Amino acid sequence: WDVTIVERGNELCANVVAWEHVKLFSAWKLNVSDRGRKALASLGADIPECKEMGEETEADYPTGKEFSDQYLRPLGEYLAGSERCEIMLETRVVSIGKSSK
Repeated sequence: WDVTIVERGNELCANVVAWEHVKLFSAWKLNVSDRGRKALASLGADIPECKEMGEETEADYPTGKEFSDQYLRPLGEYLAGSERCEIMLETRVVSIGKSSK
């Protein structure tokens, strides 16, 4: 699959940076994917621990800064290195459609 990431801000995760001081109301497990974790592992990045639901502690709920620094940005860098990903910064989406390939 080809992937296009569209970001209105001038950097990846610009919106998350605006509320980086806020703690997410859902734990890591609900905010990351297995594929994303595998991609980060292939880079040798530290991967947030994902405890099972009901076993989480306060530390398992990241702030916006932790979420962007530990997951979103590294994942964006991984995708940026792919030939199948285009990252468009400072771009406003006005509509979305499906191609008829």
